[in-house]
Amino acid sequence: MNAFYLILLGFAVSIDGFATGIAYGLKKIHLPWTSLSIVGIITGLAVGAAMYGAYLTGSRLDTRLAMLCGSALLVALGVYTLFQECKNQIAAKLPSLPPSRQAHFPLSLLHILAEPATADLDNSKGISPWEALFLGLALGMDNMAVAFGACLLTPLPLYAPLVMAGVQVLVIVLGLQASKQMIKKKIKKKIP
Repeated sequence: MNAFYLILLGFAVSIDGFATGIAYGLKKIHLPWTSLSIVGIITGLAVGAAMYGAYLTGSRLDTRLAMLCGSALLVALGVYTLFQECKNQIAAKLPSLPPSRQAHFPLSLLHILAEPATADLDNSKGISPWEALFLGLALGMDNMAVAFGACLLTPLPLYAPLVMAGVQVLVIVLGLQASKQMIKKKIKKKIP
């Protein structure tokens, strides 16, 4: 297992981090380095826990069965992601209910993934370290599932949690930077 594969795997599962960075940049939600570090640490811990769980599971299963389970988990995660995207596209086309008829859902990790701005619990336009814990858990779920499935297929190196955490942080920062560029282009278009 080479580092290039691990980096590609990290980018593949960190697309939601990129979307989060763009959303925060466009909504002018500040994400300090402390909070960003907490997101990275949570992602690394999630990947490490998944690797350990996959090791325990794989050591009790036949190698072929473990590989089959890992492959099935990765395919299922892909199908689930496609299903969620289709559902979101359909929901976006439907007329929304008046506020009095809308269901009020409690804060959940899936809700944070769908609406990254909801991680700003106190509406302060900044993500505190406590709020970064929830954001890290939400963003780390994909990394955890993919690391578990990939580790069942073939063992990941011990530095995998560091690489996955680093890629997650990098992708969020890239999303923040991309949103700044979008805002600059909009401003330039408005100024004759």
